[in-house]
Amino acid sequence: MDISKNGFLKDIIKHLKVVSNDSPDYFINELNKSKIPLEIFNEKNFLINWDEVTPSYKFFFDYVGCEDEISDLLSKSHLFNENTVIIAISNDKPIIEVETKIFINHWYSFFAASGYVGVVVMGKSKKFFLEMVDRDFNFYSNFPVKESKK
Repeated sequence: MDISKNGFLKDIIKHLKVVSNDSPDYFINELNKSKIPLEIFNEKNFLINWDEVTPSYKFFFDYVGCEDEISDLLSKSHLFNENTVIIAISNDKPIIEVETKIFINHWYSFFAASGYVGVVVMGKSKKFFLEMVDRDFNFYSNFPVKESKK
């Protein structure tokens, strides 16, 4: 799917760089290289296995006012120190790279662009990563964002 046709990303499309059209294989390989534990359901569906990630944090993110609050929290987190992040929006969309500040200011647009299903984000250094999922609308990360350890 052409990422430029995703209406949720239209305001920031010029900042997005496609790094692979091989989704999710590219991201699974990157996560495996970084020894990030995964739950792979089939060749197209995976989640990070947060029960095996240490440390791990989570909090509910789908509430009124979450967009600005979480942008503010992310701007104070370890992720902010990354220059860029790599994002898997969904299985049928390319893997993209974007400046971390753009992601932080538009994180909910990326979630919406996934069809409100889920997004996996990894800092370019591969030290920090996060996942937003629709199964429980929890925001998971391996770094503190909001005071709530898993």
